[in-house]
Amino acid sequence: MICIPILRYTHIRDMQDSHSVSLGTFEKQIQYLHKKSFSFLSLDDIIAFKKDNSLIPRRCVLLSFDGAWRDVYQNAYEIMKHYWVKAGLFVVTEWVDEASKLTSEYVSLPHEQCKNAILNNARSVMCNWEEIRTMQDVFSIGSMTHTYQFSNIISLSWHEDFELSKRLIQEQLGVQTKHLAWPDGNYNQGLLRTAKSMGYEAFYTMEEGLNQATENNDALKRYSAKDSLFWLKRVLFATSNTRNFRIGKIFL
Repeated sequence: MICIPILRYTHIRDMQDSHSVSLGTFEKQIQYLHKKSFSFLSLDDIIAFKKDNSLIPRRCVLLSFDGAWRDVYQNAYEIMKHYWVKAGLFVVTEWVDEASKLTSEYVSLPHEQCKNAILNNARSVMCNWEEIRTMQDVFSIGSMTHTYQFSNIISLSWHEDFELSKRLIQEQLGVQTKHLAWPDGNYNQGLLRTAKSMGYEAFYTMEEGLNQATENNDALKRYSAKDSLFWLKRVLFATSNTRNFRIGKIFL
């Protein structure tokens, strides 16, 4: 049975919290995936491979990053560029838009404090549009809505929110994205129908598990990244077991 593992990262930095993976561990994870000959997917690969299962590489993985936090540019980007890695970046467009209007030194804060910093000076913790444009040689772009329903600037209906996020990504990055990651993984069937009507085709949750190639893209599962190489090996073990690989080989 063919399946596609999706990994979900938030911060790449040397901070001990549940949302962060250290630079050293992240590089080891990338090196391990290379050693095991995994193909790194873009977001659009997910849609293409679901339409034609014969295209799916024997070993593949999608690395996804939520939020476009500034440490992704500061820390993760150079590592990924060095190893020729492809990945997906889900952008909260209001946060990036506000960061692009301001200046600030980068400030490393615990995740919950990062969210509060957005309301005061988003640039201290968020990428700006220029940085995201620079990273498009590594990252394909998806939406994580416009406001994340966490804003002191604007109040939007979900329909308006989805539409504005999609439009800003097109204007700023030249991308007509078909990918939407739900804020905190929360959604319902009404929101799913609304997003589909606006051209989104693949939807990413925070539920953990494997994605079978024969399933639709309405609720793609993602494994939340841990600051551990063993965590990655365990996830890949589950993938290899499902796909009937020779299990022992993945840990060599």
